[in-house]
Amino acid sequence: MYGIGFYDEYLHRMGNLRDKPDMATPYKIEYLKTLIKENKVYKFISFQENADIKLQTLKEHKIWFSFYKTLNDKTEFDINYRMKKVVSKTGYSKEYITLLINYLTEMYDVFSLTYLYEDYMWDKYASGGNGICIEYDIGNYDYLYPVEYCEKNKIDFTRMVINSLKNNGTELSIIPWVIKNPYNETAQIDSTMEKEVRMLYCPYDLAEFNNGRLEYNIKERMDYKGIARPYTDFGMNITKIIIGDKCSDAVQKEITYYVMEK
Repeated sequence: MYGIGFYDEYLHRMGNLRDKPDMATPYKIEYLKTLIKENKVYKFISFQENADIKLQTLKEHKIWFSFYKTLNDKTEFDINYRMKKVVSKTGYSKEYITLLINYLTEMYDVFSLTYLYEDYMWDKYASGGNGICIEYDIGNYDYLYPVEYCEKNKIDFTRMVINSLKNNGTELSIIPWVIKNPYNETAQIDSTMEKEVRMLYCPYDLAEFNNGRLEYNIKERMDYKGIARPYTDFGMNITKIIIGDKCSDAVQKEITYYVMEK
């Protein structure tokens, strides 16, 4: 369909939602269970920056969902499409299309995990030991989405935008959040080694951000970074915390006392 691996079939199955039972979600869960072993996923955290915020989030038994523009890859949510063709094929104005795409970029925040525990992740995401790795047990796979690594410049986003606008499709509501370029030019790392799965959270649903109002570029205008939510809300529990060998004594004591023993 679009050359996006797993998600081509996922979208095909979502097309049946109008007149058939949900065939996409069971397919996604079955696929995730081929990746995730023993229901365990991992989060590597560095304490080189924002240590206080990260520790406080852990103390409150929460996870941090990031605004995508704070992530380490500038190509996150890149959608390269031909505006003139979209206008011609859909009849919508350029202004409406631009507003719609912007609203989509503002909709969710992202919590990234890996389904494999590997030393590589310590180097790239936990400052070579100045950090921790949290092991979570997954109780509800429906909250997770596998990340597909594909060259975004080869994806026909023009057709995706047209299909979404003409057929009330779901392509744009999900796909830009769950695909990544294989190589992260910003951080100069091989993204495929992350073995990433993601959780998406909408901070507008419970009026937690901007009183639930979605507005143009609102997150950037308000210097929004993300939101913390209890991990138990997503069927997750911490089963282990591995402390890096370069963590300070103060950080180790806080994690041991407030997180591991509470």
